[in-house]
Amino acid sequence: LFEVTGVQTCALPIWKFQGNRRLLETVCRAAEERNEILMGAKMEVHMIKQENGENNYIQIIGEVGQEIRYSHTIFGERFFEVEVIVKRLSDAVDKVLATLPERYCSQLKVGSCIGIRGQLRTYSKDVGNHKQVLLRIFVREVWDAQACAEGINQVELIGFLCKEPIYRRTPLNREITDLMVAVNRPYGKADYIPCICWGKDARDAAGKQVGEPIHILGRMQSRKYVKLLPMGEQEERVTYEISVMRLLSNYEKMILG
Repeated sequence: LFEVTGVQTCALPIWKFQGNRRLLETVCRAAEERNEILMGAKMEVHMIKQENGENNYIQIIGEVGQEIRYSHTIFGERFFEVEVIVKRLSDAVDKVLATLPERYCSQLKVGSCIGIRGQLRTYSKDVGNHKQVLLRIFVREVWDAQACAEGINQVELIGFLCKEPIYRRTPLNREITDLMVAVNRPYGKADYIPCICWGKDARDAAGKQVGEPIHILGRMQSRKYVKLLPMGEQEERVTYEISVMRLLSNYEKMILG
């Protein structure tokens, strides 16, 4: 449940402020002054600790873009790869790749609308004449969705910064910081997930140190780029990364739980 105080556009979970309405109103005013709504209708926040106890979560709704193709076999179980087209609010699309066990494949028809929940995984693979780190969704649940136009694309990661941040500005003077986030798996393994921050989050991320814990809300995106090869040739490639919508501060993590 949410309660909206006298400050418009500021909505916070009332149970966090039981018996202390003055504190609730103070926090709302502070959020309004910073033009940051900690919780609201524009972004549905999935808090992993409350929802599924995991540090790596993704949910998407989109359209199956291509026929599934065989990927690999582990312990006798066959896995396949599928492209899912997810719409952005801008009407652009992201074409993301998901790996799923064979038992889910009967639900996947080209053009159909599906929902997926799972985790992000990274794999090193030889692609042509170079080695590439591939970012994929490891599927744990699939369902028939009703409306692909919603373009649901939600990611939450809790991990550690494992490389120095790279801060830069685009030709249009937008601030960007590239992060590499290590997210632990069980049994001593980890996934190394590329993330990109914008604006204020880019400035905040640029000051972080290797080994520092980091908590990210965002979406998975695909992006084309041109790679200059040693002999001067150019090759168009596609990369996958997490576009950070919110780099949670310690204060926001305390508020959200």
